[in-house]
Order: sequence, then C-alpha cells, then structure tokens
Amino acid sequence: MIDNLIKRTPEINRLLENKRVTGVVTFVNPYSYYKIKEYNKISQLDYIYIDGILLLKLFNFVNGTKIKRHSFDYSSIAKTVFNYSIQNKMKIGLIGSKDYEIEQAVKNIRKKHPGIDISYFHSGYFSSLEEKSSVIDSVIKKSDIIICGLGTPAQEELALDIKIKSNEHLIFTCGGFFTQTASRADFYYPWIKRYNLMWLQRIVLYKHVRKRFFIDYPKFIVRFISENLMKIFTRSN
Repeated sequence: MIDNLIKRTPEINRLLENKRVTGVVTFVNPYSYYKIKEYNKISQLDYIYIDGILLLKLFNFVNGTKIKRHSFDYSSIAKTVFNYSIQNKMKIGLIGSKDYEIEQAVKNIRKKHPGIDISYFHSGYFSSLEEKSSVIDSVIKKSDIIICGLGTPAQEELALDIKIKSNEHLIFTCGGFFTQTASRADFYYPWIKRYNLMWLQRIVLYKHVRKRFFIDYPKFIVRFISENLMKIFTRSN
C-alpha cells in the first residue's frame, strides 16, 4: 500500500492547485519507510512523499518511476506551503518540539514570511490525554493548515487524530523542522541545498541522525533490496 500511495501523490504544486485540498500529508525516508509501511492506520493517510535522496533513488530504480524529493523544510516545500497560506489568507497552526523551540521557530518563520498568519502553536508534549484533546480542538478551531512535528509515528498519529475530528484541514507532518528552524531561520546552508547534502549537515549536528545513518540505513538498504529483488530482476530483463 505504501508504494501505491507514494506513486499517486502529486507534486506539491499540483496538490496545492486545489484550493480546497484537505487530508494528511506525510513523508518517508529510510528510517521511517517501514515504520509507516507497517503502521496500522496507513490506509487513513492521504499523501506520502519521499524525503531523502537514498530512498528516492532506490524507489525510482525499483519501480521505474521519476518521483521527485519532497521534504517539509526550506530545502524543499516549506516555503511553498507558507506562501500558499499567505496568498490564500489561510491560518497556520503548529504543533511540535519543546516549548522554547516552537516559540523560536515561530519567531523565525514570521520574520522570514511577513504576512504569515500563525494563529496557534503548541509544543509536542502533552501532560495528559485531556490536554492533547484540548490542543487538537484549539488548533482545529484556529487554523486552516496544520503542521505537526513530533517524529514518526507520533506525528502521523496526531495528524490522524486531528483528521478524525475535522476533515476540513490540510495537515502536514514535518519531522524535525521546528527544532531546525529554531536554531536558524533557514537551517540548511545554500551550498548544502545546492548539492543535496542535507543528510551530511544533519549527521554533523545530530547524534541520533548519525545512529540512523550508520546503523539503521544499512539495514534498510539490505531489507529494501531483498524485498524488491523480483522487481529489480524483471526491470533488468
């Protein structure tokens, strides 16, 4: 199911051509691909993009597709989504990261996008189910576009909880975007984006990314290739 969802997800500009588009938009990389594939609510997700050059190249090779990379950050679609919200006078709600990180991220986003209407924001931590429910009710009431950054699968779970209560919102997951944007308004250096080396900058800065890159990613490569040997063999013949 995950591969079909990826294949039928339109590029972001095409998706946003529909001013009334709603649903949950999420992203997969070598770390999260199998987490989402085995997620028991995957059928409730509406759009899945590939974030990560490694997975992108493997996926396109195995499936004979020409899918492009999409990620919710300033190397990819974040600017597009924020500008879309400004042009269409839509309110933005943000949920994720720690209190001080989301507050600083909001400041940096507002500085980078004059005119943006961030009408609600909250950390990704909830003291109780009652608080989580209250946050969901508030972000639904105050926002048109909602962006959740809690890591996989917590962010997908939150996005679907929001969707269950309201099917009138466009909901994106964004991974570590708020944490990154709290440190720099445009987290990735220009030359990093130019050469698609976002993974390298994250490896240098974050210990958990180094673990994923050197331990989890090799496991992913072996599993992905072994599970798709028949497709690879068929394509080569």
